[in-house]
Amino acid sequence: MFSGFILLVILTIIQIIFWVHFYSRVSRVSRVSRVSRVSRVKLKGENSKFPCVSVVICAKNEEKNISNCLHSVLKQDYPHFDVIVMNDYSNDRTSEILNDFRNRFSTLKVYQPSKNIAGKKLSIYEAVTFTNSDWILLTDADCVTKSSSWLKNMMSEVNSEVDLVLGYGAYRKGAGVLNKLIRYETVYIALQYLSAAVSGKAYMGVSRNLAFRKRAFLEKNPFQDRMYGPGDDDAIVQSISNMNNTAICIDGKAHTLSNPKPSIKEYFIQKKRHISPVSSYSVRRQLWLSLLGMSHIGVLILVAVLGMSEYWGPSILMIVLRWLIMIVFALRLFPLFQEKRLILFIPIADVLLALFYFFQLLCIPIPKKGW
Repeated sequence: MFSGFILLVILTIIQIIFWVHFYSRVSRVSRVSRVSRVSRVKLKGENSKFPCVSVVICAKNEEKNISNCLHSVLKQDYPHFDVIVMNDYSNDRTSEILNDFRNRFSTLKVYQPSKNIAGKKLSIYEAVTFTNSDWILLTDADCVTKSSSWLKNMMSEVNSEVDLVLGYGAYRKGAGVLNKLIRYETVYIALQYLSAAVSGKAYMGVSRNLAFRKRAFLEKNPFQDRMYGPGDDDAIVQSISNMNNTAICIDGKAHTLSNPKPSIKEYFIQKKRHISPVSSYSVRRQLWLSLLGMSHIGVLILVAVLGMSEYWGPSILMIVLRWLIMIVFALRLFPLFQEKRLILFIPIADVLLALFYFFQLLCIPIPKKGW
């Protein structure tokens, strides 16, 4: 049992390093970013720094969501932008709703992909070729923007060296443990990919809120070898990003908002689809994520096992220490994502998330041919 306790100490230290060394970078960059944004506005004027942008939305049978999405996007306070909706062979009222909006808003353009294939990659690629804008900003048809300055805040991170801006896609607050768990994991994963981007090693983003330069996309052609299936956002990030051209934007006014899955079964299916592109990550990134996940699960398994031995006291102390450190850093990090109320939920979420990941490991991730 002594060797088990030593292993627990090692895994706990690994987990603490992720929070102290990696995740904390997000808060430091956020403070610098807010200062530089204000300075640029004061020095260059309100509109002079903003590039032309096309907001691209891929929609397939989204009659319940597309109206709210378009209302929030089309009313953005931004000097020059348009909205492109790729209506992917919808067979509900999506087309009717889009035609109504198109008649009322000249900035809205609606297209249909050239082929009816699985996933959004073809729709995104063709939307990029249709637009004359310098920048593309992706969001999903089931998302709404948190504010009318979403576009301005995302584009405020752009300069001559930046080709990619990673944003944050939040989920609506609701009742129940599942809602809290989904929101907690969304912040947790955001800390992982945003801190990697800050280090110049971006590996993923979310299509709910992702901006990129058109020229860079066409030069890299991220979908040339993988036009089918999920992983469009990860492919874009991995193809375009380098050590110096990626920015993050987590200002609260730049968030998007969507509905979380209502049941654990639907959430599990969604996460299974989300992890399917992991095989496209670099070996180093896969090892990094494996170390994070296995140390997380390992800590809780060892605490459970050692809790029945003479090391139960030190084991409990180790996990409580880990939770306290997580909470201390969450006090700075979670407010950036407007999720301060989740901080006290961390011990419960930590256990539930480890169990969730453990059961995910029992399933072979198979890419789902569809949306």
